[in-house]
Amino acid sequence: VSYGASATAMTPARLALAVLILLTLTTMAWRGRRKYPWIAVGGLWYLGMLLPVMDVMQAGQNARADRYTYLPQIGLCLLVAWTAWQVGGGTRGRRIWFYSGGLLLVASLSVMAFRQTTYWRDSVAVWSRAVACSPENAYAQNSLGSAFARRDQWAEARRHYRRALESDPALFEALINLGLAMVNEDKYTEAIKLFQQALGQNPYSSEASFNLGNALAHEGRGADAIQALEAALNARPGFSQAHYALGLVLAGQGQWDQAIPHYAEAFHAQIGPAEARYITGVAQATEQKWAAAAKSYQAAIQLKPDYAEAHFNLGKTYLRLGDFSEARQALEAALDLARAQGNRSLAKAIADTIPASMAPAR
Repeated sequence: VSYGASATAMTPARLALAVLILLTLTTMAWRGRRKYPWIAVGGLWYLGMLLPVMDVMQAGQNARADRYTYLPQIGLCLLVAWTAWQVGGGTRGRRIWFYSGGLLLVASLSVMAFRQTTYWRDSVAVWSRAVACSPENAYAQNSLGSAFARRDQWAEARRHYRRALESDPALFEALINLGLAMVNEDKYTEAIKLFQQALGQNPYSSEASFNLGNALAHEGRGADAIQALEAALNARPGFSQAHYALGLVLAGQGQWDQAIPHYAEAFHAQIGPAEARYITGVAQATEQKWAAAAKSYQAAIQLKPDYAEAHFNLGKTYLRLGDFSEARQALEAALDLARAQGNRSLAKAIADTIPASMAPAR
């Protein structure tokens, strides 16, 4: 049974009964192999093909996987087909009945197969079917939540993440996913608790530490954010996103000497070209090379027009250059982008910069 089916617990008694039935039928098929050879062929085919796909070495988190029984079931089809041929032989009337029954069976199976394909049209359909068959399946609930999240249907995503955690409070993936959903709503306090719970399940998770660090940074808890991001890098030294995030936090606290090496690490880890130019601009601004920094930020914006942070830093750079008209234009563009992207903390920082640092536009 795959994720989509309701799984019945396999107790020792049920396992023993299943083995007994299988051995009995196999013995009967072997003993009758001379008189009914097709039964022995079909049964042995089933057993022979079943052994390598019994999921002894699991691929994935499935409890049972019916997709692996396709090849073994060829043996059962041989058995049924030859048995039907033998039983259906004889008078013309009997053959007609058996032919009609076979056609009806094929037609019924075709309809059922067509209906089954409707559950596979996309990820939401697949996991909705899984949840309908097994509502307490935490893995299926979490996967359905992720499918909705990819569609930006966050309300549905959160609902299924919560259902997953109701079934399995320790499900690491659901804790991370619900935390990210909270971040999407700027509910950083709730997100922090969820990421901390995830770290309780896996203290060495670079993903949980990274997301915790970002959430803490948004809450203004710089020291705690640095600690979490450093933990992410200890667990995964080449984690370019964590280097980049840590560089931003350190720069925000004025620790430029410590920030720049992390920007450099992020750059060498082949982050996007727009981010690379942005980082270069930050480094140039640190050295007060304002004209060069402006060009780097402009290059980043050319590659990524909706790069709110680059617009923001470009505006601040123009302020340093004394070009208040260009500064206002860049800062207003940054503010519009930050609001459209739902980045409230960045929008607040930009809004605070415009009246506090800028002379009226000329």
